[in-house]
Amino acid sequence: MSSMMPVRLPAMLYRCRLVIQRVSATTLATERHVSGRFLHCQTISPSVLSCAGKHTWAVDRRQRSKVRLNMRSLLYDEENVQQDSKRRLDFEKSEPHIDRRRGVLDDIINDLLQGEQRKVSSDIWDGIRDKLAGLHQFKKAWPANIMLMLANREPPSKYVFEVGQSLLQYYRSEISEKMNIAVLVPFILLCASQGGQENQNTFNAAYEELCGITDVLDATSALILIRAFSLTPRWGECFAFIDMIKLTSEPTGVTYSPVVVAALKAGDQSTVEELIGTMVNNGLVPTDSVFETMMELDSGSGQMVTDMLLKMSSYTWIPSASVVEQLKHWFESRTQEKWTGTYTSVTSKGMCESCRLPLESLSTITPEDFTELRESFLAKSVKRGNVFLNSSPEELKRFTDFLRENAPFDIVVDALNVSHVTSQKASLQYRAKLVERVVEYFASRYKMKVLMMGRKHMKNWPVHILGRIEELAGCFYAENVSADDPFMLYAALYSGQRTLIVTRDELRDHRFLLGSELATKFKKWQRGHQMAFEGVFRKPSGQEALKFTWPDIHETAVQQAPGGWHIPISDGTKKTSFQLATKWLCLTCHVTKVTLVMTRHQRMFCRIRSVTAGIIWVIGRYYFYTSYLERDGLVFCYIFIRSCGICMILSVVASQ
Repeated sequence: MSSMMPVRLPAMLYRCRLVIQRVSATTLATERHVSGRFLHCQTISPSVLSCAGKHTWAVDRRQRSKVRLNMRSLLYDEENVQQDSKRRLDFEKSEPHIDRRRGVLDDIINDLLQGEQRKVSSDIWDGIRDKLAGLHQFKKAWPANIMLMLANREPPSKYVFEVGQSLLQYYRSEISEKMNIAVLVPFILLCASQGGQENQNTFNAAYEELCGITDVLDATSALILIRAFSLTPRWGECFAFIDMIKLTSEPTGVTYSPVVVAALKAGDQSTVEELIGTMVNNGLVPTDSVFETMMELDSGSGQMVTDMLLKMSSYTWIPSASVVEQLKHWFESRTQEKWTGTYTSVTSKGMCESCRLPLESLSTITPEDFTELRESFLAKSVKRGNVFLNSSPEELKRFTDFLRENAPFDIVVDALNVSHVTSQKASLQYRAKLVERVVEYFASRYKMKVLMMGRKHMKNWPVHILGRIEELAGCFYAENVSADDPFMLYAALYSGQRTLIVTRDELRDHRFLLGSELATKFKKWQRGHQMAFEGVFRKPSGQEALKFTWPDIHETAVQQAPGGWHIPISDGTKKTSFQLATKWLCLTCHVTKVTLVMTRHQRMFCRIRSVTAGIIWVIGRYYFYTSYLERDGLVFCYIFIRSCGICMILSVVASQ
């Protein structure tokens, strides 16, 4: 065996579900980027294959000849994920107490909080301990679970705090003299949520005890302490806990949001901007609590809410339905102006169905930015400093020569992505036919010049189907071990700003490789050019048709309209980067009783304008009838033009 081969290769082969059946070869040259490292396998001995063969899957005789070491199958695919989920469900069915474990703790806490007059004694805790002893999940961890649920209980109350204190004392006296961090950390959060100087003293004492136990906390405990300290005057210490989280994981929006809320309440605007900038640079979104706090702290001028909406617009944050409902109530409750909020949708032409005003068009990037994006994508995503990570120099040259001879294309289709939209049990012929129908849809119906991106193993597809595809579209087949997504994207960028791509891939990896500034431009380009193939559906007439998600023509972000706002609403479901919001809130301002806020001079000019218009109308009508009766056309024209001129001059003066 080659010295370059990792020792953990048999485990990797087992984990990645490599199909091996009667392998006679002793040398296999493969390359694959696995878990961020480049794996070189020059020689695999029969002993290794026999080790991996213990966990092989049998295949029938017809498929046996088509078995390939397609390194794409080394990673978990959707079928593996579904099987893992099924195994977890089977395990939970075999262990029914797992499903109801949350309900057991809820029942216990509700029983504890029912009678607020009684004190929770040691005997009660002994009974709870005996009740949970039969559930192995809670045999030792039940105090930590109950303490955490008490700390998260809304709204906070004095009796909940007393129950938590009683549990802490019981743990010290009956369970262990050495305090468990998992019990003490939620108790600190429970103290902070109560407020008051007495609870603040208890909070400080509990935290000093925690510091005596350990100096560094795990990410979960550090997050709980961030929530706790953000509720106290010591919120500035949260940054130390954020640094602890960075030791083992990446902070999220949930990590930063409590600190942003605390800085907002303290009036520290510089810290707010710094934290929001950090979240934006890392692609994070604040939680609802940040937006709710901004609405609560607005003094009535609307400046803070306006700044919040402008941030949502600038960073393309789509608020949740709860935040949008509070925004609607906030605007409609204003006394200075009359606002009306209406839930609506946007037409296919980008027009609000409520106010009938057009939304901002999805602005395309400038030619200069597009050229920069195309050149940077080739260097940062395709070549990546080491062309062997995704491809090879020979293949890259073959691809660039292909583009030079055949580009530009109107649309680029990710063939493998399209073929995997259907069921995992679908035959190879059905998958190939699906790709053929998609290519034919654009080439014949829309007369587009189509590029089909695939891999070389696709040449094993039925000859008549593949031949039909090659007649309708240009085809490029990457190596089986190469990453085809960079080729697909660069082909679209090389073809120009009007070229579309068809794939359901969210392309996050490529966006990340470009850096923050270019990633924003790439995301804008992606939203305006990416289509998704949703599959085949049957019409009421019984005829089958293809379903696509087309790119929108309007900007899906908070927008300031003339006299109002258009706010997209997140439905709470996880959406891909090309699936945009479908529900909107249309906020319209109706200015009422304008004369009540006018100055004395403004009211005087309004009266002059009204009186002047009336006098001119009477004079004009008089001279019209006079000139008509005298049949003096010149006199009529002279008086009419003069009257119009005087009217315009007085109207302009009166409106100043």
